Amino acid sequence: MARPKKCTVDYFPHFVTGNSRTVFILEQKYGNDGYALWFKLLELLAVTDGHYVDFNDHTDLEFFAAKSKVDANKALEIINQLAVLKAIDRELWKHKVVWCQNFVNNLSDLYARRRISLPQKPSLDEFMYTETSTSEGLCTTETPKVNKSIVEESIEKESKEKKSKGNGVSNDFSFVQTAYEENIGLLSGTVSEIIQYYLDEQVDPNLIIEAIKVACMNNRRSMSYAEGVLKNWLNDGIYTVSQYKSLQVEKTTNTGKNVNMNDFKNMADMLGGEEDDF
Repeated sequence: MARPKKCTVDYFPHFVTGNSRTVFILEQKYGNDGYALWFKLLELLAVTDGHYVDFNDHTDLEFFAAKSKVDANKALEIINQLAVLKAIDRELWKHKVVWCQNFVNNLSDLYARRRISLPQKPSLDEFMYTETSTSEGLCTTETPKVNKSIVEESIEKESKEKKSKGNGVSNDFSFVQTAYEENIGLLSGTVSEIIQYYLDEQVDPNLIIEAIKVACMNNRRSMSYAEGVLKNWLNDGIYTVSQYKSLQVEKTTNTGKNVNMNDFKNMADMLGGEEDDF
């Protein structure tokens, strides 16, 4: 009798080069807890048959959070953020199921050596119904009464917040778009998403433009480089142009010369990148 083919792995690629926006955002919002829980989740996906995790039983989430040394509510918030970032499948997470397509894709070589197909994304139908026992001991299938998931509530909240800002967000985006196209080139879909993310995070649009100007001054005309400069400033707690200018004044006072834009070059080179590993 042939041995059944397993759909679990004992290891997975953990790339250390390039730049992961997912990891950066998690660390910005949740510190080391965000980073740790993300990779604990990837480890759990690795050892779970089919590479998806069903958290419909809340005790499973509590156990996972405890193993990750994170409060259960915070763990739920972090996973919700992963769904918002599209690091995990948003639709499945609405039903408390974790699936990461990029994670599975990174296992393609391993499954090729096993000569079996990659596990496929589970169907939503598997999680939209539940079985309950009747008084006669029979099983009936019924649609459970489900409240809005946290990810749905978060998406709805973000949508309302954007609408409440009215034309303000649109004007800010157009402001940055004009500066980008004047200094670097036509706006792509990816660049649009990057700009919109920082505007949603309440980063001063003038600071984004300042980062674009620094990229041009260093003859590195790309949003990847500009974002690296911007991340460097944000890591230093600089969120507005006024804070940036205050830093310039402080350095001028301390050193007797203007801030050299090349001070940001090495860090920007390290941070520059286009895609997430997961």
